[in-house]
Amino acid sequence: MKTFAFINLAIDGGYQGVHHGVACLIPIVRQHGYTPVVLNLAFPITPDDFMQWIRKISPSIVGFSLTSLQRRHLRELSNLLKQHFPDILQIAGGSGATLEPNLSGSSVDGFCVGEGEIPLDACLRAIAEEREISDVAGFHWHTPNGIVQIAPPRFNQDLDSCAFPDYTPFGRDTVVFGSDQCLSMILSRGCPYKCTYCSNEALRGTYESARGYFRTPSVDYAIDAVKYQLKLFPETRFIHFEDDLLIARKKWFIEFATRYKEEIKLPYRMNVRIECLTPDIANALEESGCVMAFLGVESGNEEYRNNVLKRCHTNQTIIERSALLKKANIKLFTYNIMGFPHETASQMRDTIRLNQQIAPDSGVCTFFFPFPGTELFNISVQDKLLDWDGISEPPTNYNTRPIILQTAWDRLVCTWLVAKLRRYLHWQDVKYKRLQHHSSHTSMPQQITYTMRLVCYFLARSFISQNAQRRVYHLVMNNRLISPLAQRLFRGVR
Repeated sequence: MKTFAFINLAIDGGYQGVHHGVACLIPIVRQHGYTPVVLNLAFPITPDDFMQWIRKISPSIVGFSLTSLQRRHLRELSNLLKQHFPDILQIAGGSGATLEPNLSGSSVDGFCVGEGEIPLDACLRAIAEEREISDVAGFHWHTPNGIVQIAPPRFNQDLDSCAFPDYTPFGRDTVVFGSDQCLSMILSRGCPYKCTYCSNEALRGTYESARGYFRTPSVDYAIDAVKYQLKLFPETRFIHFEDDLLIARKKWFIEFATRYKEEIKLPYRMNVRIECLTPDIANALEESGCVMAFLGVESGNEEYRNNVLKRCHTNQTIIERSALLKKANIKLFTYNIMGFPHETASQMRDTIRLNQQIAPDSGVCTFFFPFPGTELFNISVQDKLLDWDGISEPPTNYNTRPIILQTAWDRLVCTWLVAKLRRYLHWQDVKYKRLQHHSSHTSMPQQITYTMRLVCYFLARSFISQNAQRRVYHLVMNNRLISPLAQRLFRGVR
């Protein structure tokens, strides 16, 4: 039996769950006769435990998936693997591999550049035919004689030709997670916008031509994809569409929303964007069962947001169009970032003020992270704000600390302002949950008990690091004795 081991590197990354890119590659390795096994690393693993896992499954190929936040862990695990099993082929993919395909210090044999379906299929075919894999396009092959760079082939423009993602190797508890029994999916590819801090533009730039990079499948395929996953995971009660922007094409989305309402009938949440939010879209979201929308505010300073981030809309537009969601009874969640290159404390305070004007129902504020290949990464390096290779303790998430080199005072102010906005957003979330609970539970004991749970929730989110929160949650939810009680406590709160 041939085994292909996917290792999803998300150690203390601030997120956990299925990896959609890996799920899209699993049908391909199955076609080539490999049994796919997934190690979903959301938390640290000891060298002994890692090697024990490798020995147990005895893989022929190990494929790492990572973002740039995980480059340290890639080096550590790939070198450990090479030390004990030098004959195992190691490849790496994901945005981290695409943005840094010439990364030094690891034992990875090949870094896949761009979307992996076509290059991986060609690689496995070359192995089966005993041909030289260093000729396969779409990889940067690290050989004893140097790096062999072969440009990626054109990305697949017809998403209807793709097999449905296979999430089964992740395990049911990872695929359908949380007290609301949520299933995550992605239907589209790419994003039509070109924000200077986002890796999407850099990923698009890996291709000779990026024309048509943002893609949606046919509505028939999208609905069938949802039905396919629900048939495999019938316990699903909620869907999270993690697409960058599923509402970008108005006509497509309204048709999809109409079909979804008729054929799927499950509540869902998704990302939205100011430029695409119209009354028609808001109505389609409400009618089709969207109960939560994630909106990128990022910076509340108009000049900085327009000129530096290339998000060209006014604060008044943000206020007016976000109100469309609240009018449609959709929970509004805002994304915010602080610590951008040359961003002043006054500009960061504008982000807090804009959120207070919007009054979202929840949200998050993270520190800016410079992804290689992005415009703001290049500015950070050019202006000597970033020592990329000299970071002694590189962060693994956006939540730990500022990454741009600043004075000690600037770092303190940035950290304090991020914490201030986070507390405001957590409090908004508490108020929203309290209001929702009050409307459906009228007994005084129920209200008092729930309010106490919400207070504990607010204090934990505001004053305990996110890494610590996630580790405790993971330990509790994976304990057979404690988990049933924990699920009752978390229900309606988390």
